[in-house]
Amino acid sequence: MYTSHTIRNLKLKVTLSVPIELTLRGESPYISEAIVFGAGRTQIGAIIILTELITTKSHTRKQIIDLIDPAVKLANHSAPSHSQLTRETFVFFDFGTPIPRADKGSFLRPKVYVALAKIIDQVYASLEGDADDGDKTKLTSVEQAIAVVFSALSETVGEQAQGLKEDSDLFEHGFDSLQSTRVRNSLQRVCLHSSSPSFIC
Repeated sequence: MYTSHTIRNLKLKVTLSVPIELTLRGESPYISEAIVFGAGRTQIGAIIILTELITTKSHTRKQIIDLIDPAVKLANHSAPSHSQLTRETFVFFDFGTPIPRADKGSFLRPKVYVALAKIIDQVYASLEGDADDGDKTKLTSVEQAIAVVFSALSETVGEQAQGLKEDSDLFEHGFDSLQSTRVRNSLQRVCLHSSSPSFIC
């Protein structure tokens, strides 16, 4: 579901990848290349080729994300909610990692997606809680379910979760579609799915 530089997500909302990529590459000294992905998915992500200043061995994932965060915030500032990047959807490669390129040096988007398809699939499997059920929690009570939901809200949106009650309407509290998707994904990562209609996971 992409045409040239246009990516359509699961709900067919359009993301223009080039402005995001240019902002990331142009505003961070740690990013040499950025390639947005997410066609047919719940949210977008980005393949990041680092510069020579840092490597995936010299810095942890969190450290890298913190370093590029100013550029990410700048890219998100001018993008609609469905076109915003979150920490969970970055893929990092060290400087010099080969990716399909044209003769003039620009990356070949369709070929990059094909070459890295398995890695992109893994990103969404992990993001949406499909990777491993081994460490997930089985909910056994409504009270436990409520606690898990509020924990996911706090983890995902931080201070915005303050003041929420069990019957709060998230959208009335300023939540957008991306934040709602992130909360849902967080819940799917931490709790087992239940066939009981009493539980959301």
